[in-house]
Amino acid sequence: SVIPDEIIVQYKLKDIKRNEVVYIEIRKGIPGFKQAGKLASERLTVHLSKFGYAPFLRISSLWKHNTKNIMFTLVVDDFDVKFVNKADAKHLVSALESLYPITVDWSGTK
Repeated sequence: SVIPDEIIVQYKLKDIKRNEVVYIEIRKGIPGFKQAGKLASERLTVHLSKFGYAPFLRISSLWKHNTKNIMFTLVVDDFDVKFVNKADAKHLVSALESLYPITVDWSGTK
């Protein structure tokens, strides 16, 4: 199994399996599940692509919009955004808010 035994026990996955398969929707990370980061990254990439954002090919933590003058870095769950037009930044905030509850620090001090 790709799922560690301790995760199977902790989340009682054997109780919900059907035909030796467990279907899981991950809404937040699962501590100890090493694939969680990859799954979250894939989900974010698919979601933000709908709004015109994509990571750079060679620098996956650096993102840009395909038409707006905005770039951002993503490290774990923190975004550092560089923008010229605040409306572009608000576009990114709106895209993120449609997937996650977020907080925004416009002063850039946090």
